[in-house]
Amino acid sequence: MYYTKYRPQKFSEVSQPNETVDSLLKQLKSGKTSHAYLFVGPRGTGKTSVARLLAKALNCSDLNENGDPCTTCENCMSIQNSSFVDLLEIDAASNRGIDDIRALREKVKLLPVMGKHKVYIIDEVHMLTTEAFNALLKTLEEPPKHVVFVLCTTEEHKVPETIKSRCLVHKFRKATLTQLVSKLKYICDSEGVALFKDQAEFDKSSKSRKLLERQLESIAKAARGGFRDAETLLEQAIEGGMHQSSSELTVSELAASLVAKDLTAALLTLKELTKCGVDLSAYTGELLYYFRTLLFIKAGIVEKEDVLQLEMGGQVSLVTYSDLVALLEELADAVAKIKTYPIPELPLEIAFTRLCSRGDFQSTVKETSPKSDDGKIKDTTESKEITEEEQGLDDLSLDFLRQVSSTKLQVESHEAVINSDDALVESVSAKWDEIVKDASKANNSISALLKSSRPIYFVDGELTLEVTYKFHKERLENTKNREVVESAIKTHFVTVKSIKCALSDQKPTTRNKFETGELTDFNISPVERSTVQVTSENLIGIFDGGLPM
Repeated sequence: MYYTKYRPQKFSEVSQPNETVDSLLKQLKSGKTSHAYLFVGPRGTGKTSVARLLAKALNCSDLNENGDPCTTCENCMSIQNSSFVDLLEIDAASNRGIDDIRALREKVKLLPVMGKHKVYIIDEVHMLTTEAFNALLKTLEEPPKHVVFVLCTTEEHKVPETIKSRCLVHKFRKATLTQLVSKLKYICDSEGVALFKDQAEFDKSSKSRKLLERQLESIAKAARGGFRDAETLLEQAIEGGMHQSSSELTVSELAASLVAKDLTAALLTLKELTKCGVDLSAYTGELLYYFRTLLFIKAGIVEKEDVLQLEMGGQVSLVTYSDLVALLEELADAVAKIKTYPIPELPLEIAFTRLCSRGDFQSTVKETSPKSDDGKIKDTTESKEITEEEQGLDDLSLDFLRQVSSTKLQVESHEAVINSDDALVESVSAKWDEIVKDASKANNSISALLKSSRPIYFVDGELTLEVTYKFHKERLENTKNREVVESAIKTHFVTVKSIKCALSDQKPTTRNKFETGELTDFNISPVERSTVQVTSENLIGIFDGGLPM
């Protein structure tokens, strides 16, 4: 296995920068090492490797001036070959009970056989039981001078604080893309192989070298910051081979198709990936990582190397934050469904379709706006509200669109007021009570609706009534109710051919306790309010035989 074959044998071989290595070297040079260490970090980041290097340095008979082991003495060679009896590696996942720790405590008392120190490396220490931790506590606090404990864990929060307080804690970070690629290049050079088995001949020309680096970048991204995972994936690629065509189906190309909302290209790429037998779950994970990194780049918090390596610079300006959120949510939902669907690629196909159908506002208007007989698009401002979710607009564009729409309505209203026949409006207002009575004779429910409305302007034979609530507007614009009102108005004013309703910008003030139970409007005087009583018949009539849900 590459991760054991190419394990660092000196501190200088550990990928830099590494704060833990720097700290350990200072301790070794000064001779002030701790009796217990706690190494914390994600899997595959070098915790066990550094622990073995520490054991080698503590027992090296010819330690270098910089604190590095010589790697040539008997003790160093024995540790390297895993035959050093004073180095004990314990897997806490399988040796987690109190009996195991009691046995360890008995062995701790014994003096080293070959070296100066006995080193105990306990992997996945968080798996120990509470009783086991308690049994280890005293020994960990006051171990013999010849014993050094190195506890390793991926879940620091599961380690008791009493244990942490007795250890020198070192945290390991995920490897950067540059560190991983550098390590993979070293392995490829040492092995003398190319990734593609069908490559006739691999040389170190600029073209082939660039191709290799691109392949190594893909492997490094899939490793998610773990050296061990990267080395394992590289070995799989070398031993199993990868076809040239599959390498061309990069994550960046698929991401570019989704950013451009090119559904055809995205589906074709997915189809090719399926043919090549690519693990869709892992691939989608890489795609999620890509858009996550793109989000960070857009926010300006990503290292320069990531911008160059992932080639995202040109895509940052093409996507909004809302687009990125949608991409991440849809892909995260799809990757969770891949293993449960009878057709593994179906969740991705659905996700791609949803993402690519998020067109801009203009394209949506062209598809949804009704056309008149002459082919012109009708104004549908009143019939459909524009929402950010439906149109996929960013906040700035949406605010501008709302301002334009609002301005348009204001202009139309202003023109209507200018052309309005104010004299007729006043006459209708004066006879409004009579009109309400005439209309109530035909339909009793209309009476309450008309009392909460008022005429505001008259243009080209059309009388506009102002209403307070959208519900009132819908009821009055009902064909049956509108005909009753128009007939009642025409009885007094023959010039009125039709009516329409407009919502008021103002709402009535909150009613006090003496007004509770009355159907009132801010236009009705207090005297009139006292005469308006709501009965069960009126209420049922207002709602056309049913109450609103």
